[in-house]
Amino acid sequence: MTTLAKIAEIEAEIARTQKNKATNFHIGLLKAKLAKLRQQLVSISPPNPPPEFTLHSLRT
Repeated sequence: MTTLAKIAEIEAEIARTQKNKATNFHIGLLKAKLAKLRQQLVSISPPNPPPEFTLHSLRT
């Protein structure tokens, strides 16, 4: 299951959960998981671009 699928699943569960005092803790846990997954999604770095200008290529 990809990160985007997990995010969509958690958002759907938050949407269908009734909001009241009894479910407040559960919704908070879901929001924490959602924030963690979003942070993980943002922190994934793109692949390194090919080196065009390096110190070695400038010296030769």
